[in-house]
Amino acid sequence: MGDENRIENEKRQFTIVYRSKTKTFFLFDRFDSKSNRYQFKIYNILRGARGFPRVDFYGSENNFDILVIESLGPSLED
Repeated sequence: MGDENRIENEKRQFTIVYRSKTKTFFLFDRFDSKSNRYQFKIYNILRGARGFPRVDFYGSENNFDILVIESLGPSLED
C-alpha cells in the first residue's frame, strides 16, 4: 500500500479510501464508527450477486476497521 499504488485518497467523515492500481479499494474506518462492519455484513449477504464487489479482506488493526473490496469500475467522479 505504498505511494506508488495509491491513486486516490479521499476522506469522508472518518473513512479514508485508497484505490490501488490492482482495482482494489482499501477502506480504513475508525473502530467506533461501525461503517465498515455494516458494509462487510451486507456484502457477505449479497456475495456472488451481480453488481456487488467481492470482499478480499476485513479485519481490525490499531483502532481501525479495514475493509478491502474489489473495484467494479470507475467512480461516478471519474
